[in-house]
Amino acid sequence: MTTLPASLPTALAVFSFIAAPSLVTVGFAKATDNPNLRPMAISETSVAASDIEINAPHVRVRIFWAGSAPGYAGPADLSNAIRTVFAAKGVDTRIAVLDEATPGSTTLDMRAGREHFGPFPVSEAARHVEPAVQAVRFARSRLERSDDADQLFRWK
Repeated sequence: MTTLPASLPTALAVFSFIAAPSLVTVGFAKATDNPNLRPMAISETSVAASDIEINAPHVRVRIFWAGSAPGYAGPADLSNAIRTVFAAKGVDTRIAVLDEATPGSTTLDMRAGREHFGPFPVSEAARHVEPAVQAVRFARSRLERSDDADQLFRWK
């Protein structure tokens, strides 16, 4: 009868402590269709806070909170107001609040599709809403056209 090499129990121990938890979370992510459960998943907040150009059908807003914004008690109030305005126009938002180290005026920065708006003060936010909505609608139409093209050339 053959005996197992001495390194096999060590290899199994390493696997169970390192790889097994990742495999379990991947299984949960696949079973629930929730990409946030993947190991090392990038959260929506971290993507919203980044300066990465995206071509997604939503508006990404960064609030650079400097301690005050006229008409808003805090960053949560401003976030809710922005989310409500875009929701009324049928557009999803991803909002990140970044604390500014130096006191001053709170500013906003938006990305919609391939367009970038800002930074600008909160008082000028209203004039950037419609261009951001149009950029998202353009991005949506491009995604729909590319999906249609993919369907044409997909093997049955």
